[in-house]
Amino acid sequence: MAQTYGLKLHEFDLAGEPPDETIRWLASLCVQLPADARVRVMDDPNLAWDDATRIQRVMDYRLQSIAYLLTGKGPKPKPLDTPDEATKKQRAFESAEQNRSMVDELLGFSHLGGDA
Repeated sequence: MAQTYGLKLHEFDLAGEPPDETIRWLASLCVQLPADARVRVMDDPNLAWDDATRIQRVMDYRLQSIAYLLTGKGPKPKPLDTPDEATKKQRAFESAEQNRSMVDELLGFSHLGGDA
């Protein structure tokens, strides 16, 4: 709310019963938050990208694919990760690291400097 409207919820008295017009008004503002609002991006990371960024991602991948097809050199191109894909990869990595630490602890291993 502060990012988009400059409103701070703690400044409102929301303890009224039954819900008053202030709560209805704030709820209507929440529903109308733009796609790039932080609270919406937390729910769907892909909303962090606008249409231009999505188009650039496709163009980049296609240009890399054309260059690869014409030369046959280098690694096969992959499209850039979307924010959602990057978030999922980061979470998977963090989960794997946590599991690795738990297994190492159970087996009595310790990682000093990343060595096994």
